[in-house]
Amino acid sequence: MTNDYINAQQHWLTIIYLPNKAPYLNPNERKVNQHIKSDVCANRFYTNIEEQKDAVSEYLENRFGTWNNDRRYDT
Repeated sequence: MTNDYINAQQHWLTIIYLPNKAPYLNPNERKVNQHIKSDVCANRFYTNIEEQKDAVSEYLENRFGTWNNDRRYDT
């Protein structure tokens, strides 16, 4: 479905594919990752990975809101 949309918009839309594992190309990702590391993971011990995933999810939800069916963030 996404490819069909892209193909239909070729007159104005240019897709630039970024390499995998290249957060340095996305400054926003770097900033969010820094905050997660310092605000959620630093100086904390999690007994299992699920506990850490829950902490990161809660942090992101509190910071950015949740994605709802209307395709906008709740704040």
